[in-house]
Amino acid sequence: MGLNSQYWRDLGAPWGGAHAPAADVARFLRYFLQPTDRLVRAATARQMITNQNTGLPGSSWGLGWKVGTGEFGKGCSASTFGHSGSTGTLAWADPTTRLICVLLTSQPAELSRSTLLGPVSDQVSQIR
Repeated sequence: MGLNSQYWRDLGAPWGGAHAPAADVARFLRYFLQPTDRLVRAATARQMITNQNTGLPGSSWGLGWKVGTGEFGKGCSASTFGHSGSTGTLAWADPTTRLICVLLTSQPAELSRSTLLGPVSDQVSQIR
């Protein structure tokens, strides 16, 4: 049973299963580029996109967002934040360039990361 089967789409697990159009995901990311107290307190939003793992081994994570350039586009700044999913999704925002990239596919990331998500993300991150 694949990750995009009806079973997984209906499961609603806390670690996945969110559904939204790309435009809404982009709108959510845009909030974190210039946070106000409307969604969460602006100070909290800023902490969410700030590395909370300073001094620890492994990836840089804010509160729910991966921070840095690791799996985002090659042209992204170190302040880029975002998230990816095992079902072929990638969403990031770069506060330095104000670029936002949202890729929602139904191809598992293990198949699409190198053939679609990575190359498209790299191209978007080069836009100036």
